[in-house]
Amino acid sequence: MTDVRLSLSGEIDLADRDDLEHKLNTLIRCCGDDLVVDCAAVTFIDSSGIGALVDARNRLYEQGRRLRLVALPDSGRRVVEILDLSMFLNVEDGSVTTHLTASSV
Repeated sequence: MTDVRLSLSGEIDLADRDDLEHKLNTLIRCCGDDLVVDCAAVTFIDSSGIGALVDARNRLYEQGRRLRLVALPDSGRRVVEILDLSMFLNVEDGSVTTHLTASSV
């Protein structure tokens, strides 16, 4: 199985949630692989962005697939910790090489 990668950039907040959800849902529907969300170029992410990622994680989990967050910025890590999602979301440091890339948000 090959991971599918979605690279995010800029600020991810309530204004971007619908677009993020659409991209995540499209990848979940069209690809039967695990999903890697590369956040290396994200400058800020709030609870609405984290919420969209949690929703995607739940959909993937129901299908026996995984969501991995890579290079989540400090703002996102703080939200994950405050919401006590550290054990729930798979957050990894660094970047990752994958075979299929979707466009950035």
